[in-house]
Formats: sequence, structure tokens, C-alpha cells
Amino acid sequence: GTVLTINGTGFNANTTVSFDNGTPIVPTLVSSTQLTVVIPDPVISAVHTVNVTVTNPAPGGGSGQATLNLQYVQPVITTINPTSVPQGSTNSTVTLTGTNFTQLSTVTFNGVAASSVGFLGGGQLQVIVPVAALLSTGNINVVVSNPAPSLPSAPVKLYVTGVGLSSLTVAPSAVPGGAIVTGTVTINAAAPVGGTAVVISTDNGLANVPYSVTIPQGQTTASFTIHTDVVQAISTVQIKGTLAGVVVEAPITLSPFAGSSFGGGLRFFSEPFDFSSVSPDTLFGYTGVSLAVWNPAAGSYAVTPAAPADHVRLGRGYWARFPHSVSVTQTGPAADPTVDFSTQLQSGWNQIGDPFQQPVNVSDLKFNNSTLTFAQATNTSFNLIDSNLFGYDAPADGSKGQYITVQAGQALVTGQGYWIHANSDTSITFPHPTASTGATVVSAHSGTIRKKK
Repeated sequence: GTVLTINGTGFNANTTVSFDNGTPIVPTLVSSTQLTVVIPDPVISAVHTVNVTVTNPAPGGGSGQATLNLQYVQPVITTINPTSVPQGSTNSTVTLTGTNFTQLSTVTFNGVAASSVGFLGGGQLQVIVPVAALLSTGNINVVVSNPAPSLPSAPVKLYVTGVGLSSLTVAPSAVPGGAIVTGTVTINAAAPVGGTAVVISTDNGLANVPYSVTIPQGQTTASFTIHTDVVQAISTVQIKGTLAGVVVEAPITLSPFAGSSFGGGLRFFSEPFDFSSVSPDTLFGYTGVSLAVWNPAAGSYAVTPAAPADHVRLGRGYWARFPHSVSVTQTGPAADPTVDFSTQLQSGWNQIGDPFQQPVNVSDLKFNNSTLTFAQATNTSFNLIDSNLFGYDAPADGSKGQYITVQAGQALVTGQGYWIHANSDTSITFPHPTASTGATVVSAHSGTIRKKK
């Protein structure tokens, strides 16, 4: 604070000083003719004439008065903390330390006035930096002013840093081709007004990514979805993020789909690939494969070589009684993981299967050209679909299995076949993997889908 020197006579160790009849203060006794005292900050917070009273206590005491005219003087900034803030930040605060600051001090940043200036006393101001001063990178001038006739302080520099790209991560980083991966970009400071857009790319065609992802204002991270492609051999795709010329990247290792295996005996299965150009004998590796698909219009099963039991196709379930364990070791065209998959249902019982390589929540199924949700289609108002689907739990030893009920909130699992009952002809739409919500998997053992690690 400001030290005032008072000259007079008769000062002693019990002398006190007050300002504008405020609380008496014990000064420093220099001699019987001189005192020094620190003027309280509230007293010097505004320009005015201050009454200074010096008092000696009784007996024999007394008091004397004088006036002190307060005038604003030029403020001085000695330090600023921190010395840099991010470009476009909306809540950056700096603390200015110096002398001659008051409760009426104002602060500008490159001429832009701060709307919030806190007088902390002890020669400090706490200031929120106005966003309008942080629109570009580089040094800006910070100036403190007191009311006239005081001159403004000499400027100090505050550096405005650009938002930079820190990292890009993927999870999981090793998946079977065709799986969904989540990417996350991180910047070194909160995104400014309008957010920060990071350009996303890959080094080859083995993954589909958005052109860019925007980190929202005030945030430092944003996530995006990566759709990987089916591969025939172990492969790597680099996911890249670019911001202001800086590139960060992360690899995803893709492994080939190793196929399906089914134990001997009665099996109810599906495949996540279209084998419409491959004969069942070739697909399962033995002669005389017989598939069965229920034809609700005919009220009987279609059996190989009759369609649709002539080939294994996406979205359909099949019955087969295998004489021994069999494996499907090849792949075919897969369903596009970025697009919903639709197929037709006939009035009556239909055999379906998950067309994707990830589970699908029954609740997310849609019907009637995607105009009805599962909840609507099963509601009595429409009564289009029965609310229960059925899978088949086949023991590994090939003995007789049993049906299992699959309902809303539960999952259709890759490789399993399912019964669904339609009360009239309609369509069924399976949501692509990123559009399907989490679901409970109901155990069934028609077969095993193997994925190489």
C-alpha cells in the first residue's frame, strides 16, 4: 500500500492515526516529530480529500488534523500471469501485478476493454481477457488506466497461442475387417467460438471416415466413427488428423474374417456374407448339403436346390443337418456397414439372420420401408409383427436343441438364424452397426463365428 509520512510534534508510542474518522491505526514512530503509516486501500480507492487525524491518548492527550488530497497517479504493470492464452478462448483470466492500481482501474487488450476487472488489493488486478482481443495469434498489448488526469501504464505483452492438434487415438486398434472403430482427436486448448474443425483422412481405402470432425467450443476432444473394410489378409490402415498443417495419426490393424464353424447335427444359422454365387456343397466342403428355408406362402419348406435354399444369402436364416462339423473358410460380398440393410418378409413365419458382423438390437429393427419402429410394428395399433423372435439353441454334441425367445432390448447375433412372424407382407430393415444401440445377447449355439486376432 501507499506509505504516508506525517510530520509534527508530540508524537509517542501510543499515538494513533485515523483516516476520515475511521478505525485508528498504530503508525510507525520514527521520532517525536515524525510518523509513517500505510494508507488503507479503501481510503485511496477514489479521488477525494481525506481528513487525517493524529491522536494521543489521555491523560494529557489530544489530537490534530490535516487534509490529504488524493489524486490518481500513473499505474505500473510489473508482471502478467499467465503470459499466454489460447486463441479464441472465452474464459481466460490473467492476474496483473504492479503499483498504483485502484478499484476504478480499467484494462484494455489491444484496445479492447475488459468487461471484468477485479481489484484484489496489494497491487493486483484479476482480469478476464475479452474474446474480441483473441481472434488471431501473436502478441497483444495490455494496458491499465486510472481515471484522469492519470496517464495509462506502459503496455506489457500477452501472447495469444494458436489451437494445436495434440493427438489422435483409435479404439480398439486391432479388429476384424468390417468392424466399427471409434477415433478421438485432442487439441491443446479449449476450442474457440465456432469450434475447431480437424480434417480426417486415411492412407488407403481400407476404412471410411468423415471428411472432418468439429471439436465444440470450450471442449478439447471430439470423437468420430470409423468403418473398416473386410480384408483377405492382415492389413494396416493409418487414420490421420490434420489441423493448421500439423498431422497426427494412429494405426488400425485389420484381420481377415476366418469364417464360421458348425457342429454336427441340426443347426439354425446365417452368414454375414453373400454366397449367392457359391454352391452349398462348395461352401461347406462336402457333397449333398441340404438347406431348408420355410416358405410361408406355400406352407412348406423349400429345400436345396429350390430357391431360396439354393444359396446362402445375407439377412436370411437357414436350417441344415450337418453329418459332422463343418467350417466356412471363405468370404464373399459383405453388407455395407455404413448403410441399413433391408429385405422382404412374407405373411407368416420367416427365417432371418443378422447381415452384419456386429450384433443388432431387436429394438432398432424397422419395418414397412423403415416407417415403423419395432415398438410400433408390434403394437396392437399396427399388429404387423409378433413381439417375440426365436433362435435355436443347439448343443455342441448334436443332440436335440430348444428354441430361445429373443425380444426388444436383446440382440440378433452374427451367425445365428431367427424366426420372425409377420401378420402381412412387409419389409424388415437392419440398422447399420453405428445406428444400433447396445443390447443383451441371448446365448445360442447354432454355430461359432471365428475372427482372427
